[in-house]
Amino acid sequence: MEDEEPRFRFGIGARLWTAFLTITLLSGVVAGIAFHSYGQATTTLAVITQKRLPGILAIARLAEDSNGLLTALPNALLVRDANTLADRWREVALAEGRLHDAVRVVASLPDADNWFGGFSELSGRISAILQVILSALQANQEAQRLVAAESVQLGILQQEYRLMLNEEAGLAPAEIRFLVMANEATSMLGESLVSPDLNRVTALNQRAHEVLERMRAAVPDLPAGPRREAAAGYCTRLGALVDGPAALGRQRALALKAATVATTQFDQVRTLADQFNARVQGMLAGIKVGVDADRLNAERQLRVSKMLITLAGTAGLLIAVLVAWLYVGRGIVGRLNRLSASMRRIAGGQLNTPIPMMGDDEIAGMARSLSVFRDAMARIDYLASNDPLTHLFNRHGFHAAAARLLADSGRRAFLYRVNLRRFKDVNQTFGYHTGDSLLAEVASRLRQVIRGEDIAARLGADDFALMTVDDLDTEAAWRVCEDIRDALSLPVVVGHVSVDLHPCIGFACWPADAPDLVSLERCAELAAQRAKDDTGNPIQRFELSMAEDMEASARVRQDLRAGIECGDLHLLYQPKVALRSGRLVGMEALVRWDHPRHGRISPDRFIPVAESSGLIIPLGEWVLRECCRQMQVWRAAGLTDLRVSINMSPVQVFSQDVASMVAAALVETDLPPEVLEVEITEGVFVHDEDRARQQLEGLRDMGIALSIDDFGTGYSALSYLKRLPVSILKIDQSFVREITTKPENARLCRAIIGVGHDFGLDVVAEGIETADHLAFLRSEGCDYGQGYHFAKPLEPDAFFELAKAQPWLIREVP
Repeated sequence: MEDEEPRFRFGIGARLWTAFLTITLLSGVVAGIAFHSYGQATTTLAVITQKRLPGILAIARLAEDSNGLLTALPNALLVRDANTLADRWREVALAEGRLHDAVRVVASLPDADNWFGGFSELSGRISAILQVILSALQANQEAQRLVAAESVQLGILQQEYRLMLNEEAGLAPAEIRFLVMANEATSMLGESLVSPDLNRVTALNQRAHEVLERMRAAVPDLPAGPRREAAAGYCTRLGALVDGPAALGRQRALALKAATVATTQFDQVRTLADQFNARVQGMLAGIKVGVDADRLNAERQLRVSKMLITLAGTAGLLIAVLVAWLYVGRGIVGRLNRLSASMRRIAGGQLNTPIPMMGDDEIAGMARSLSVFRDAMARIDYLASNDPLTHLFNRHGFHAAAARLLADSGRRAFLYRVNLRRFKDVNQTFGYHTGDSLLAEVASRLRQVIRGEDIAARLGADDFALMTVDDLDTEAAWRVCEDIRDALSLPVVVGHVSVDLHPCIGFACWPADAPDLVSLERCAELAAQRAKDDTGNPIQRFELSMAEDMEASARVRQDLRAGIECGDLHLLYQPKVALRSGRLVGMEALVRWDHPRHGRISPDRFIPVAESSGLIIPLGEWVLRECCRQMQVWRAAGLTDLRVSINMSPVQVFSQDVASMVAAALVETDLPPEVLEVEITEGVFVHDEDRARQQLEGLRDMGIALSIDDFGTGYSALSYLKRLPVSILKIDQSFVREITTKPENARLCRAIIGVGHDFGLDVVAEGIETADHLAFLRSEGCDYGQGYHFAKPLEPDAFFELAKAQPWLIREVP
């Protein structure tokens, strides 16, 4: 198809030439200068449209693709099987391809050599690192597969060891030494399976090899017969696990190395992405400076053009003045004034300013260029103030809109903060794509709740905010919260997955609760946090006590940290009695805090603060070491038949290797493990039963007794008693106190004692305060008890005197 010939346009230059043929030569010269100035202004706006704006859009796309790569890569690092890794890595490869395409687009822009820098080098380094990460992930999965296969063989060897151990009564000393070495070798291999420390795994494998060599050397010393042949076969199979081609320790170390390499390389990718973003921000700033300079230049040229045209009109003859007034003054100058006014409003931030598009001349072309520039700036402004996923305001946009709303309305306002319980579990279970779809659906439902001038925003993750301005009372605000709860409580269907939402809402009123927006946000956030903590009441209105509680908790947290360091804490010991014999058999260690200014502070006040702040870890370690130290002192003084119990927080179970911590304390104090008992609550098993069981089995294998504290007050389930390595149940004192006055408490205690005995567990009753309590529990066969009927928690010296003077705390035993 042949190109169309350019259409003749009777533009400003031709019209001025025709209009000013009768004007003097001076007016003609001035008109020519004005025409030239128009051309310069058009050229300047063309530079903005053809050079600056494509650069802005291409760089914004580059930043988006860089962030997309960072979003896709963590999904690949979290997978556990090869098929899922392949799927996730295809997403990473697609994101990488988009990033390279964006780099090529930026490189192709005009004058790219002036500011393009090392983007190509950075993208190449990212690609190389991605290949290293993929290789590391594949190596990790292969090593994990081999470790799983060899773990089965290890289990077979451990079973074979137990069979040989059952014959211990008839074993010769050499055979017993051989079994001890076999137990040591398999224990090392078992520990290497769970240890996250590469150096530890390597050391364990080396030690297992040394033990294996000793076992092989010990085989000829065994008595001839089937047992020697069995021992030789055992060494052969153990050697396959220790020194074979797919040795268990070697594959476990390879898996840890590969995981470390993948994590380290991911950090390098993040660092390179940060360099990307830093360069992008610098480039955007440079282009913006150029755009502002071009805009100011164009505006200056338009002002010069207007001045020259006005001079030409005043310098001409009367008819020229008349022509200039009729055409130039009312036509061109008026359009230029409107165009210049539009530019000033756009420069001032009014990006919805209309631009006059009349005609098909040069001014109309300038207007179209300005329109393209305005739309691009509006897009940039939108991205700066709105969340691209939900299309609600982001934090920056919400602050600006809320400040304007409060300043303009002059009426009462309510701020609602909305969070979703266990949203993190949705991402971990179904993937981030499902989580993003769920957030988009939440935003859609919130839009249906708000009205008129109300505003909604996503402040981050699953944190949403709504502001309503109306003369509502508190009851009406509660109804708004109920509308939000009802709208969000309906299940969300994403693909084939149905997800239940559990919103928690906190709200505050302006100006009743806070005088400014920042304070109002803090008040609503405190109320939302209270709603999130209170599972029975997901809607909370801000109260002054919330801020006071937060400040009080902060003071307790600060003083507790200082108290742990300065030695303001000490332990009391409450005796534990065998109810059948009446004999003192042990004690429970209870931590107390004597504040230097406020006196003794209740554990109910500082233990929750310690758990929420992480101070429970150093506090728990101090309690363990101090308890072990005191027990060693008592054992040296003759109290050798007592066992002490300590409480362990769920935070400790899931935040550290409790078996290693306890083992270190026992070694430090030279205390045998059988004198120590660890009490944990039922809530530990609800959070992560597999991990809790793994931690507790490590304690049980050391010979430490485990008990479930406050049994019956939490998530009691008989399946826990079957699966978990516990040997003791403790009945909560809230049941014991009223067993003689409330039949239902008596039936409950009787049932717990029966269930515990059916599972082969000892039962301990807490809170025994009267002789009637004691009589009931003994009649029901309860094994042990503690409470004020025997003794209150005692200082170490007082407990020692009691134990030496009164080893039988129940005088009369039927």
